[in-house]
Amino acid sequence: MFHAGYYGISKNLAQEKVADIIDRLGLKEKRNTRLRQLSGGMKRRYQLAKALVHDPDIIILDEPTAGVDVQLRHELWDYLRLLHEEGKTILLTTHYIEEAELLCEQVAIINKGKIIKEGSPKNLTMQLGQAGITIHLSGWQESNNHLLDDFTFTHENGRLHFTVTDPEQDMATIIGILAKEGCHIQ
Repeated sequence: MFHAGYYGISKNLAQEKVADIIDRLGLKEKRNTRLRQLSGGMKRRYQLAKALVHDPDIIILDEPTAGVDVQLRHELWDYLRLLHEEGKTILLTTHYIEEAELLCEQVAIINKGKIIKEGSPKNLTMQLGQAGITIHLSGWQESNNHLLDDFTFTHENGRLHFTVTDPEQDMATIIGILAKEGCHIQ
């Protein structure tokens, strides 16, 4: 609530806004915990809450999911999508290709301070020749990895993330293999 005062927000309105943001970001249980006692992921949530307390139209985030675990990364992605659906413009930097593909309508690739490519994730993928596909599933056994030897992928927390050159064709092939092995795709 302290930060809301910087923006001239009344105490009553600040209490409402802070309660809503804390609830949305899963900080309710840590509300009275000192910042230095929070984990890195919780500190990220707190920083985002501070940035949102005055209900900005444009939100600028620098590596919002760097250094956080996979679960928190996906929760933050969901929240950022919700903010976008509410009409917020979000500008973010990221080193995660999957993050850019999932969250962004426009992407700029910057090298040494200069924009070298710009466009939609789909257009950039076509130009650069690679895309990422993430499949959430249950029933996959590490011993089945050899079935996907034709693809570059990682397996983490019930997700298979593939780097592919032809997303539509490769997705159909991958799903066929997973279905044949009895995996439940979520």
